[in-house]
Amino acid sequence: MCREGKKNRLPLIHTSNVRRETCVPAGEQLWLCSEYLSGCSICIVKMMKVPNYHNAQIPTDKIEGYILSKTHPIGKTKALFFEHAGYTIGNRDLFIEDIYSILKENSVARKVETEYGIKYIVKGKIGERFGKPVAVITIWLVEEEDMKESDTVVVNKDISDYGIERGDIGVVVHIYEDKSAVEVEFVSGEGTTLGVMTLRSEDVRLMKKDEILHVRELHTA
Repeated sequence: MCREGKKNRLPLIHTSNVRRETCVPAGEQLWLCSEYLSGCSICIVKMMKVPNYHNAQIPTDKIEGYILSKTHPIGKTKALFFEHAGYTIGNRDLFIEDIYSILKENSVARKVETEYGIKYIVKGKIGERFGKPVAVITIWLVEEEDMKESDTVVVNKDISDYGIERGDIGVVVHIYEDKSAVEVEFVSGEGTTLGVMTLRSEDVRLMKKDEILHVRELHTA
């Protein structure tokens, strides 16, 4: 149990780069802080995993044509490295399986946000099945979802002509064929339509699950 006396805690040793919490709901993957043994006041830590890692895809053509290819002008150095660890194109399925195990069994070492999505860096070891363990760094990209009609979006910048401010929330009602622009409907707290505006696709983004709504008074020019 944790220091607050709550039960249903799993006393496991953590890996690294985790977020510490004093109490976490039962049933989640928990780890015992290594500092606990020396009197750490926070005894429970929670792993940060790559979101939806169960759905991760490792393209076979990239493995064969680049990472394990001895003829690729850049990838050949990687191929030689992994060959020393026991991996070749002939057993590529084992390589993919072991790379996926890194994702499944280890926590996120670093998170990097880009305009195209979020990159998660996960460290681990492969080659242990051949008795030749090597440390590797893997990078997983969680791509931004394509915007669809009826999606809730957030405005990226102030649009003074319409009284719209950065952070305002609207709903996509139409996406133009070339996807360069969208029609976004904005409503009041009572549900009254304030306007349907044509905005560039780059001026709005999908609302994230961990964001909170905010209310403000509308000021028009």
